[in-house]
Amino acid sequence: MKIFKLPRIILIFLFGNLCLIIFSIAMVLMQTSREYENFKLREAQYEKRLLLARKEFKAKEDYVNRMLNNPESIERLIREKLGYTRPDEMIFRFDSSANH
Repeated sequence: MKIFKLPRIILIFLFGNLCLIIFSIAMVLMQTSREYENFKLREAQYEKRLLLARKEFKAKEDYVNRMLNNPESIERLIREKLGYTRPDEMIFRFDSSANH
């Protein structure tokens, strides 16, 4: 059983190497944890942006559907944006920037 008796310096060296390996693994795990938290934060931000984009898309899709399927909506849009009137109507426009 004298084979397993190692000098004290070798035991200290092995213990130091073991500590160094454990420390290295801990550092890698901490860095991985920080990266994971960063990815989770970015994922939450992207999810929020995606939800907003979906809501905006739905609103625009509803608007287009109203324009395509509702003649009153089309008429209102043409009258507001292009200033068209019916033959018996008059449009009065007031300059809101004029001084009184």
